[in-house]
Amino acid sequence: MFLSFDLELTNHCLNNCAICPRDKMVRPLGYMKPETFAKFIEQTEDMKCLITLSGMGDPLLHPHCMDFIEKLRCLSRSFGLVVNIVSLTRGDMIDDLIAASPGSITVSFPSLIPRVFEQICPEGSFEACMSTARSLIEHAKGKVMVRMSGILTLLNPDEGLAYRDFWRQMGVDAWIRKCHGRGGNLDAPGIYCPGERGLKAGGCGLIKFHAFISWEGEMLACCHDLAGNTGIGNINTCTLDRMAVMRDAIAKRHIPFELCRRCDEPLRNVKMPEHLPKRGKKGLWKSLRSMGRQMKLD
Repeated sequence: MFLSFDLELTNHCLNNCAICPRDKMVRPLGYMKPETFAKFIEQTEDMKCLITLSGMGDPLLHPHCMDFIEKLRCLSRSFGLVVNIVSLTRGDMIDDLIAASPGSITVSFPSLIPRVFEQICPEGSFEACMSTARSLIEHAKGKVMVRMSGILTLLNPDEGLAYRDFWRQMGVDAWIRKCHGRGGNLDAPGIYCPGERGLKAGGCGLIKFHAFISWEGEMLACCHDLAGNTGIGNINTCTLDRMAVMRDAIAKRHIPFELCRRCDEPLRNVKMPEHLPKRGKKGLWKSLRSMGRQMKLD
């Protein structure tokens, strides 16, 4: 059973964020083929799952991104898009994005402190990005749900409440969470300090309900596998039902992969909900929210 999928349309990115370990990525760079996307859609047709267009790249760089979003919308799938605010400042794409009508748009806007924002996102101007965020929120009113996502680092450890209040006063949901080490791959002195690493008893909670599909169609145990060493199967050659069996066997291991020993992602210790969602989107979102409440930061 899969409750949630991260679908990586591409692992190309131009943003050069200080909290992203892309410089350590050794798996190939590329763009998901329409045939691979179609295979994924076909295999998840009868699943009550949330699909998030995300991954280790910028989905907006994919030449068919809007077409993929429109396809998901036409099929009435539960899905959302995660995008960095810096990406939205390049070119005039807000109108096209709203017209494609994703189920939700989660915008990574790391901090409301200009110097912190620009240190984390060196390719972006705080002023320009704030203007873009305001424009997106205004254009999306009554059409698409927009959510803002921030990050707590050594530069802004006490920003949480002010961050949430600022965006919620603008009518959009927001959360800010502690920076983690991307499977031990992140090296950002002065910005990030490793937290408690490894897994508690019971193994990784993420593997038990969530799956990551790379642009090649490969199901990896974790999106932070930058080398592609945790492959479970490929949707082009293996069914999701078969991969679910293999995934469940892996999930029973206390330390499924070496990558897990270095992980300080809060969600790694989340517990599988006792009751899986019933029919419809509301049941799915309710279960995912209950898992989110198990995190230390909301």
